[in-house]
Formats: sequence, structure tokens, C-alpha cells
Amino acid sequence: MLPAEKMLATVPCGYSRCNVMASMDATVRNGSLSLQGLNACKPAGLAYSSLLADLFLELPVVKEFQRNRYKLSKLGTTKLLLQAIQGAWREFDHGKSQPAIAIVEMGQEPNAALSESHLIAESLSRQGAVVRMVPPDRLEYSGGKLHTGDFTIDVVLRRLLTSELLTRFELSHPLLNAYRDGAICVVNSFRSEFAQRRSFFDLLTDETVTSGLPAADRKLIRTFVPWTRIVSARKTTHYGETVDLPEFILHHRERLTLLPTEDGAGQRIYIGAGMTPHAWDRALHQALRTSYVIQERPTADTEPFPVFQYGERKMRNAEVTIHPHIFNGQMNDASAILHSCAEGSTAQLAVAPVLLLDEI
Repeated sequence: MLPAEKMLATVPCGYSRCNVMASMDATVRNGSLSLQGLNACKPAGLAYSSLLADLFLELPVVKEFQRNRYKLSKLGTTKLLLQAIQGAWREFDHGKSQPAIAIVEMGQEPNAALSESHLIAESLSRQGAVVRMVPPDRLEYSGGKLHTGDFTIDVVLRRLLTSELLTRFELSHPLLNAYRDGAICVVNSFRSEFAQRRSFFDLLTDETVTSGLPAADRKLIRTFVPWTRIVSARKTTHYGETVDLPEFILHHRERLTLLPTEDGAGQRIYIGAGMTPHAWDRALHQALRTSYVIQERPTADTEPFPVFQYGERKMRNAEVTIHPHIFNGQMNDASAILHSCAEGSTAQLAVAPVLLLDEI
């Protein structure tokens, strides 16, 4: 972490949880879940997935599917998000019931009607919340209050990385001044950056670090968290065996993936199984010079999906990543993203709804 990020992470946030809201990056293979990371700063997909689920449940073909034997239902709604925000606010303010919420995101204008932030703002407003979308350059801090124009802000729903804010603004930015003074409740707080980085999984899968954890916790980690290491020229362990990390990466390309430590920096994901040895070698040298992790990758399964692109419907083979949404430590919802994989890299095709299937 940058020195400024470390400093912000030490500032008390006013509530007890590291993450009020987050989403996991996961894949499901033959009924087994594998986690690849945690999005703790700007989890995506919640509003899109909820809207798509409503649309799908109204389709005639889906109603016909449910007519005799099956029942489909939504997993959750954005009501859970509002409840999580209000819970953090009550702990922060010790009583004030209705906070004024600002959704702060880089590069979004208030009239961006198709953005997820806009959909979240609409949903929160329908539930009675006082909410506005505010770009960071329109924030002001005076008299101990954070505001934009005549709108005084109590809670900032942060949908940007700390690094995104720091690369464009100084540490004297109104949001950061108000946060350091304890004048606003920020969800998630700036200490959530710890969980955002994939390098955190290096600690989780290092037996020298986790040896003191309860046996049940170690079993959960072995079951759901793939082996992960920060890429560097060093020796490490792979399930108890000492290996030279760069050499191990080169010789086990088919089962490994190189991922940037943090999303948002414009760095590629390299999937070894889809690359030539020469291209993989170049990717490793790139990873050694920048901030990357190496992670074991489950065998990829693809399914055909109808995708509407460029004015026509096409059948495309895609991998599915599942993103369970977590509110105050409890998983209550999920979204899904379809990815196409080619030449050792992935590209997002579409967001898909996640529905619960029950037999009648």
C-alpha cells in the first residue's frame, strides 16, 4: 500500500466492521466453489442483477418453465444494502435515524441513467432514503460538514478505490479531510483496502501464517481459497513442498493464472492454459516487474449462452463467475458475469441474473 493509503487505513472509521458491503469473485466447478478475490471498495453487479432477475421472472418462457414443476425466485434485493448502510450509520452516530447519503464515484455524471450507481440511487430513494450521486470534484468541506451545494452529507457510499482518488486529488481533498475529522461515515471505510488486494490470499494460503488458526478455519481455507502467492523472485511453499516460485510458475502454466494485485490499474489477467510457453514467459517477466499474484485456477468449464451483441443475437461459449454479495458479514445475494476466454485472457460478455431454483 502507498504511504497515504496506509495513513488513511489507520484512521478510525466510527463502526466496527472492516467491510459493511462487499462481493466475492468466485467460480463454481462441479458444485465446488473457488474464491479468486474480494471486492471491498466498489462491489458491482448488485443493482444490475436485481433488475435482470425481475425482467427474467416476467418472461413468458420463464413463467412456462415454472408452471408445473419448478419455482424460481430472487435471492435478495438492494433493501439489504440500505439496511447495512443504516446499521453502520447508527453505530457511527449513536442514534440519528435517517442519514443523507452521497454515492461518490469517479467519472460518473448524475444523469448517467444506465450506470449501476444511478440504479442504486433510484432503489435507495424508492425505499425512502435521502440520496444523491456526487462526483468527488463537487464535494466541499466547511464548518465541520461535507456537502455539495446545499446538500449536507452524512454517509458517503464509496464506489472508488483509494488509489483512484489519490492519483487525481491531494490528501487535502474535502472527502479525506472530513473522514480524518470523523465528520462523515464512509461505507466502506478506507481500511477496507486491505481486503481488496489479492495479495491478501497469499497470507490466507501460507501455512506458516495460518498455523495458529482453529482447525475448522484452516479447513475452510483449504476448501474454498486457491493457492496464491505474490509474484517475486523467491522460494516459497506449495502444499508443504519448497519451490522456486518463478521456476514453478513457468513449469505449471496449464493450471495457473497471473492476476494483478488490485483491479483498476489497466493490467491484464493471464490464463496459462490459453497461452503458449513463450507468451507465458513474457507474462511472468511482466508480473515480476509490477504488482501481480499467481493463483491456481480450477479447470475451466464453458456453457453456450445467447448474447445480444452489435444488433444481433449470437450463441457464445462463456465461463460463469459468481459474485456473492455480503452485507455486514452475511451473504444474502449474488450476481453473475459471463466471460469469454481467448488467447489466455478474459473479456466480459454480459451480466446475468442469479435465481434460486426449487422443485415444487
